[in-house]
Amino acid sequence: MSTLTQPVQTNSQQISSYLQRCNKRGNSLRTNQKCFPNYSRIAKFCFLDPSTIGRIASGKQKSVQTVTSDILLALSGIAPPTSHDMNQPDLQEQWSRVCDAQQALDDFAQSADDVLDHIMRGIQERM
Repeated sequence: MSTLTQPVQTNSQQISSYLQRCNKRGNSLRTNQKCFPNYSRIAKFCFLDPSTIGRIASGKQKSVQTVTSDILLALSGIAPPTSHDMNQPDLQEQWSRVCDAQQALDDFAQSADDVLDHIMRGIQERM
């Protein structure tokens, strides 16, 4: 009996996969897709140019600031994980993290660090 398993991916591969889904789905308002913000929105959360997010997604840009990496890990549900099953992420929690990031901007966040703090505070409150 054979069991199909998905290959283990590095964090950077998982981030790239997440960003590629974001690029395909954009700011869709359909319930099952709204946790995938477009590159422009992610760039605002990270205080970057949208083209930088595109380079990260394509793998052309390998190094990023720690805060950018932490925001991308949180939004994608990689770390902290949104569920115990990496193949079945909790899309509601991912959406909540996007809302936390947007709320930080609405509250006049001054930096990506402020956005990350807001995301992490929201995660802590929902635990």
